[in-house]
Amino acid sequence: MSSSDDWHRSRAPAASLDFLQALVERHWGFKPALKTLYGERDLNARLLTPSGESWLLKLSHPDSTAARLAVEQRVFEGLAAQHRSPVTPCLLPSRQGTP
Repeated sequence: MSSSDDWHRSRAPAASLDFLQALVERHWGFKPALKTLYGERDLNARLLTPSGESWLLKLSHPDSTAARLAVEQRVFEGLAAQHRSPVTPCLLPSRQGTP
């Protein structure tokens, strides 16, 4: 088995909705409504803000490197910058300004 096989066989991280809610409150300053979504390698949840905005909360797999996440972010930014862009995720900076 190669290391790339290991990457595909690993599971998404586990976290409770209470943990995710506390994370959002600490980093973005509001209490969200959350619903978990399927994620192959990441823990994903639909996040609703008090004002009704909908976001995707993604808790990346612990094996994901900063370089891999930076590439993913650049891909989303590149797609969003295209004329007739498909709907793509964008990062919501935390209160401290970090992605």
